[in-house]
Amino acid sequence: MYSLCLDCGATNVRAMVVDEQGVIVGKASQPNATLPGEENPEFHVWDADRIFRQLSECAVKALEGLNAEQVTARWWMTPATCSILSYPGNAPARRRS
Repeated sequence: MYSLCLDCGATNVRAMVVDEQGVIVGKASQPNATLPGEENPEFHVWDADRIFRQLSECAVKALEGLNAEQVTARWWMTPATCSILSYPGNAPARRRS
C-alpha cells in the first residue's frame, strides 16, 4: 500500500507518495502564487480552484507508474499549513535509494 500526501504551502504545492516504510516513491511540485485582493491590491489571495487544480496535477504526476488501487489518502491539517499528510505508522518519510 501507498499513501498520497498533499501539501499546500505558501510557496509550493506538492504531492508525495510514500510506501508502508515511509520511503518516498513518487513526488511532484509546482510553485504556489497569490493574486492581488480585489478590496486591496496589497492583500494576497490564494485561489482555491487553482490550488485544487495544482494539487490534482501534482498527484497525477507523483502517482505515475504506481497502481492507484494501492493508494490511500488521509487528511491531516495544521494551523500553519493546509496539508494532507499520512503514511502507515507515521514513520518519517525518507527518499528511496
